[in-house]
Amino acid sequence: MRSEEPDADAGAGTDSKPPDSDEPPIRSNDRPSGGGYVRRQRVFLRRAERGIVRRRIAVPEIRMSDAPDEHRSREIMRLDLGDEVEVLAHHGAYLWVRTPTGEVGWIADTAMPGDDRRARRR
Repeated sequence: MRSEEPDADAGAGTDSKPPDSDEPPIRSNDRPSGGGYVRRQRVFLRRAERGIVRRRIAVPEIRMSDAPDEHRSREIMRLDLGDEVEVLAHHGAYLWVRTPTGEVGWIADTAMPGDDRRARRR
């Protein structure tokens, strides 16, 4: 006779939430840390091609937008401390970047240290 109780391994590797809990589900790319959840850093898995400049975000959170303008642009996503990007171009106080997942947009050049003069000026 088969039990009607759920299998203990059911749902392994997917979103999970303790029953009768107000806790958010633990997503497979999150890991518990102290009082909250920490997202894993976005990094490239392959070595950069020759001439490609990669940098790591050096601030806790930065807005990536569709134009090099803080007020008249649409937010695409947020990047976090330690995320890696490829610098495609430099325009004024903004960098045109690509994330490891392929999103392309503009961030303030104060988001990362280093000399990005090797990137093309637009």
